[in-house]
Amino acid sequence: MSLVKYIPFLLLIFIFLGCASQIESAPELIIPTPSQSIPVTPGIFSFKIASDGSGTWPALRDETDGSVQASTVKIESMQTDSVMENLKLLTSGKVDMAFGYDYHATLANEGKLAGVFPNAQPEKLNIKCGVEITRMPFPDYSQPVRIVTPLYEQPILIFTLSNSDIATLQDLRGRRVSIGLSGNVTEELAGYILKALEIQEKDFSRISLDVNESLSALKAGSVDAFFWSGNPAELAHMSTSGLILLPIRGTEAEAVMQVNPGIFHPSKLSSGSYSGLEVDLDTVAVTPALLTMADFPADKLLQVLAEIFENKRLFAEVFAGGDYSTLGNLSERLSPPAQRYMHEGTIAYFTNR
Repeated sequence: MSLVKYIPFLLLIFIFLGCASQIESAPELIIPTPSQSIPVTPGIFSFKIASDGSGTWPALRDETDGSVQASTVKIESMQTDSVMENLKLLTSGKVDMAFGYDYHATLANEGKLAGVFPNAQPEKLNIKCGVEITRMPFPDYSQPVRIVTPLYEQPILIFTLSNSDIATLQDLRGRRVSIGLSGNVTEELAGYILKALEIQEKDFSRISLDVNESLSALKAGSVDAFFWSGNPAELAHMSTSGLILLPIRGTEAEAVMQVNPGIFHPSKLSSGSYSGLEVDLDTVAVTPALLTMADFPADKLLQVLAEIFENKRLFAEVFAGGDYSTLGNLSERLSPPAQRYMHEGTIAYFTNR
């Protein structure tokens, strides 16, 4: 039987296989180890950094913009609408660094970022030979995201009125609860906590307000409690008279961390942190972090870290009062899984400091 009529079909298979062979396979997971010495190449270099408009990051972005005029490190800021966009730009190679969280590094290396951002839109990728494919921005294979430095510990706090009969998270059943604005990290983290404690949306009246709106609504009696996650320094500016914070401790904290592995770590808010806190408060926390990819040049990262920790130009307000003098101090601010994903340049900087 003649194969002539099958030649076009066979050629298409051959072309496709030839192109497909050029598609990168899933990257191998590499755990960075301390380097003995990394020489720094002199000269000015620039890089792009992505930041969304939430929390403390806009101030950090503005600080980086205004602090590097006389520096050998030039930063081009790219403002985004969300942490999701930050990570999409970072993992696709469109920026060199991005603001995110420590658990994003852990989940990226485990190929689990898609679970954090289920609403992420597919992307079209052009590969050689004119072939175009579509994929989700956060694939199910390892993406080597690395941590440049943690910023500050961000606890999850649940406020209610001091004269209410709400004493534990289980008492939120049947109540009106604000869990933060839609798409905000507070909403995401509150969802993880409620899921771990088997509190479903049907069990309470969900309300979506930002922290200031939630605080006003609580005092006005239109909500019974609200979740908030942010920089604890902001508590000093909040009017907290007549409020209490619900703890997340013991079996509740264990459940939250077991159901959400790699996301939370135990935390404690010290008494006196704000006017209404008279005893230490046990809770769980995440850590905002400056992220990059494993292939960001280690010698260039040393220059960035020198700006952050020695010249004290970058992020001065965030690092004020914190001990970032050793690699151990740095690691303590990260969840245990995330400690494995600090960039090689960060490890070398603190090892040889």
